[in-house]
Amino acid sequence: MMEALVVAVAVVIAGVLVYVFVFRWEAPRKSWCVMFYLTSNTPASATPVNRPDAETGVPAAAPAAATLDEKLDQVVNDHIRKLPCATAAGIAANPAWDDVYVAYRAIWDDPFRKPEARVVRPELSAPTQTYFPGETVFDAEYAIDFTKDITLFFEWAYENCPAEHYAVFFWGHSMGPAGFFQPSEKPVVVSPLEALLMRVGSLLTGTSWTGNLSVPAISDAIGAIVQQRLKDGTLPPKPDAERTVGISPGGAGVPGDPDAPIVFTVGQVIPKVDVVLFQDCWMGTLETAFELQDDARYIVSSQSLVPAGFKPNKQLGAVWPYKDLIHTFLTQPNFAPPMMTVLCNFFSGVGRPAGEPPDYNRYPATKILFSLVDCDTTAGSVSSAMQAEWQALVQALYALGRPGRSAVIEQSLEKAGRLFELDGLSIRVGDQALVDVLTLCAYLQTPVQWPATAGGTAPERAAIVSAASVLQARVQALVASRFQVPAPALGDLPYTGVAVLYKPFVIWGDDPYIMAAFRSSYEGLRFSKETIVMPPPAGGVDECSWTQYAFDRHKWF
Repeated sequence: MMEALVVAVAVVIAGVLVYVFVFRWEAPRKSWCVMFYLTSNTPASATPVNRPDAETGVPAAAPAAATLDEKLDQVVNDHIRKLPCATAAGIAANPAWDDVYVAYRAIWDDPFRKPEARVVRPELSAPTQTYFPGETVFDAEYAIDFTKDITLFFEWAYENCPAEHYAVFFWGHSMGPAGFFQPSEKPVVVSPLEALLMRVGSLLTGTSWTGNLSVPAISDAIGAIVQQRLKDGTLPPKPDAERTVGISPGGAGVPGDPDAPIVFTVGQVIPKVDVVLFQDCWMGTLETAFELQDDARYIVSSQSLVPAGFKPNKQLGAVWPYKDLIHTFLTQPNFAPPMMTVLCNFFSGVGRPAGEPPDYNRYPATKILFSLVDCDTTAGSVSSAMQAEWQALVQALYALGRPGRSAVIEQSLEKAGRLFELDGLSIRVGDQALVDVLTLCAYLQTPVQWPATAGGTAPERAAIVSAASVLQARVQALVASRFQVPAPALGDLPYTGVAVLYKPFVIWGDDPYIMAAFRSSYEGLRFSKETIVMPPPAGGVDECSWTQYAFDRHKWF
C-alpha cells in the first residue's frame, strides 16, 4: 500500500514537472510580435470557391490549376512555419530570431477544414487554437464576415505573445476599403430606400447587417491591441480628469471608466501597432489611412491589383519574403525604409530562382504599386493634417460647377490621376473611380492643360491651383516611401503613391467631388456612384459603383 502511494505521488510530481518545464507556455516579453491573418475563404458563398478563376484573381484557370487553398498551404507550411524562430536550430544559428513571436491565423476555403491559429515557436507548449471561445463556423457573424474572428485572434496573440513592437500582415482578397475577403460575391447593391429601411431596423432592433468586412472593422480589431497596450501601461493614459471614455470611439462617454475604450484626442501619443502590411488589392487609399490612423504607425499597401501568388502557368508562384521582412524588423531600429527595399527587390526580381519568368512574382498584375504611409505616433494625425486642405480644394472646385468639374476630373482621364488601364475589358491597374491624389493635385496646378470646357474665371482657377498645391504638400508628407515595378516608361500612366475615392454618392443633394472622401463610412463607400465615362480603348460603362465596375459591371438598381 505504501509503495503504491509513493508511486502515485511520484507520478503526480513527474506530471507537474513535465507540465511546468514542457507543456506550460512561458511568454516572456520579446522585441517583436508578428501576426499573420490569412484566408482563402469566401464565407458568404453558397458554394465555396476553391479554385482560382476569374473571380478569385487567376484568370481562365484550368481544371488542374493550383487552388487558393493550396496557395495558403504553401504560405503557411513552406514559409511561416519554417521561419528560423520555429526551431531551436534556427534560433541557435541566428539568436536574433529568439526575440520574436510569430503567430498566424489561417482560414481555408474548404468548409470541412478547421481554421488554425498557432504561435510559431520550438517549444512544445506553443499555443494553438481552432475556433476561439464562443465562436464556431456556424456563427452568423462568422458566416457574414471575419470581424469577430480577427478581433479574437489579435486578442489571443496579444495575450500569448507580449512584445514591445507589433506587425500585422493580411493575406487574402480585397475590394479596397469597401470589403475584404469576399471576391466571389457580386458587390452588395441596395437602393437608398432599402438602406433607409435597414437603418430603421437597426435602430429598432439593435442589430446591424455589416456586409463585407471593411476597413472600419479592421480598425476595430487592431484598435483592440492599441487599447489593451494603453491599459497595460505601455504608455500612461491621461489622468481621469483629462480623459473621456465611451462605449465606442467617438461616442458620448463618462470619465474614469477603466473598462471602456479610451477615446483619443488629436495629438495624443498612443502605442500604435508599428506596421500593417496589406497583401490585398486597392488598399493604398486615404480611406484606409484615415480608418487606421489611430491604430498603426505605418501602412504598406497598393492602390492597384496585388498578385495572388500564381505563375503564368496557373501553378503556385512566389510568396512574399517574410523571413527577410521580419529580419529587418529585428535588426533595423528604423525598419521602414529597408522594409520597403526588401519588397521592391522582391517585385523587381532580385534573387529570382533560375528558370522563372520575370513576372512570376507579380502575375497576373502587369504592374505593382506600393506605398508606405506614415500615420505618426499621435491620434488623428492623418485627418487633422489635411482636413482643412481637402475642404479648401473642394470649395475651390465648386466654382467650376458640375460640368466643369466633370471636364477636369472625369474627361481628363489619366492626366488627372484616374487609376485605370484596360486591356480589352480586363482591368490591369487601378480602378476608374479612384484618383491618385498626388497626380490630381499636380494636374490641377497646370490649368493650361485643363479641357476648354472646364470654365472658371482667372481668380477661380488661381484659387484651385493654390488649394491643390497646399494639399499636395500635406499628402506628400504622409507618403514616406513608394515604388512601382516595372519602373514607369514613357507614355505610362502616372501613379505617385496614394489614392482616394473621389466621388462619394449622396442620396439627397448635389454630387460633391472629393468632399469627405477619406472620411467616408462603409456605407458611403458602398453607395459610391460613378458617372458616365468612356474609358479607352473603346466602350464605356454608365452609372455603376466602383466595386461593380472593377469586379462585375452589373446595373446598380
